[in-house]
Amino acid sequence: GLGKIMSGASDVIKKQYENRTIIVLLAVVCAIICFYGAMQMRNRKMMGYNIYVAGEMIYPLINMVLIGFGGFGAYFSNHICSSLFITT
Repeated sequence: GLGKIMSGASDVIKKQYENRTIIVLLAVVCAIICFYGAMQMRNRKMMGYNIYVAGEMIYPLINMVLIGFGGFGAYFSNHICSSLFITT
């Protein structure tokens, strides 16, 4: 059982390495979107919250699509943490 888990983790790491440029660019773009949304919220604009939520949720979803659902547990927990942060 442990060998299968380690093999799956190895595959996820390999896919992350192959898509590293796209993942980094995606992370930067999502961070910029979140920052812009936060600045809009600071200016008391409700649209800022929607922009922030989009930036926060896009990254884990697209990352799961790029990497695959083999590392679903880690990405799912990241998505839950983002969701909890947004709802509080």
